[in-house]
Amino acid sequence: MDFRVPANRTAEAQQEILSDLGARGVDGIAISPIDAENQTDFLNHIATNTLLVCADSDAEKSRRTCYIGTDNVAAGTQAAELLKAALSKAGKIILIRRLSERAKREDRIQGIQNGLAGSNIQIIDTLADGTKSAIAQKNAQDALAKHPDLAGLVGLYSYDGPAILTAVRGAGKAGQVKIVCF
Repeated sequence: MDFRVPANRTAEAQQEILSDLGARGVDGIAISPIDAENQTDFLNHIATNTLLVCADSDAEKSRRTCYIGTDNVAAGTQAAELLKAALSKAGKIILIRRLSERAKREDRIQGIQNGLAGSNIQIIDTLADGTKSAIAQKNAQDALAKHPDLAGLVGLYSYDGPAILTAVRGAGKAGQVKIVCF
């Protein structure tokens, strides 16, 4: 088993790794595509020569053998249930998300919206974190300053949670502003 992570988190860097693995004649590759929509043709080429499995992020239009990962719409719906329980079914929230992995992000947001339908919880904004914890923290700090009545912050990715918590603690709102994070 050979585990590789691109130093530069781009589809191009990921494809370089896959090309190298393909040239070495590996029997199988598991990948979490960075930009599945634009990588489909390349992934199809890889799948002609080796077993290709998508994990965590899917490339559903590719010829991958299978996808192993989260149903992100269902996960978003579960996040909405946590929000409703934490906020007593009312309040303003802001979502913090990354720009990449559009399908995963949009599915999670759709699940949250579906789950919040009919409640008095209002998504007032979504903020892009640039796939950086420091930007997620700054976004949370800015949101807390701009919206003193903010009831909750939702981080759509794992690194968002600690960043949001740091911002909430720094604003002296721990326990007041609820945090839900993937």
